[in-house]
Amino acid sequence: MWGSDGKATQPDASQGAATRRPAPAQTGGPHTDPVKTDTDTDEDTPTPWADALETPPGGEPAALDPPGATAPDVSNQTWLRLQARRLIREFLRAVPRADAEVALTFIHPDGMPRLVTRGQLSAAIDGMRPRLRQILRLSVEERWPRQKVCDYLSHISIKTFERDQVEGLDQLIDL
Repeated sequence: MWGSDGKATQPDASQGAATRRPAPAQTGGPHTDPVKTDTDTDEDTPTPWADALETPPGGEPAALDPPGATAPDVSNQTWLRLQARRLIREFLRAVPRADAEVALTFIHPDGMPRLVTRGQLSAAIDGMRPRLRQILRLSVEERWPRQKVCDYLSHISIKTFERDQVEGLDQLIDL
């Protein structure tokens, strides 16, 4: 406690005893359950993901598509397309144009694996319309910052840049 002169003071024995709280171990009686922590687990309580970790009785993991599925999962296709864009972008950044025989395998949004070489991707980029071609070459292959590419291409907006980059990468996915 602090006194009026700004110095620390000792509490009175009568005042301190009345305002002190007992320690946590002293609050419960002999039959009180201990407080559970995050590290304690009950073996009887299954985790929410336990069913995903178990193997079915046949020993084979469940198929990704249930039998008789009529329409493909749109969110899964979107996720696969995003992953394919990311892989192609990283591949174009890492592999120079001179290494035309280096290949990349990725899962196409239709679920089938695709194999493309650096030469095929370079030829596809060369066949794109001029602004898409320049955006992919400068931003992906040359690693220019977005704003520098936008300024170089007659001050296009960032949204136009992003739209065209996605369009170009989608064309590369669908080779």
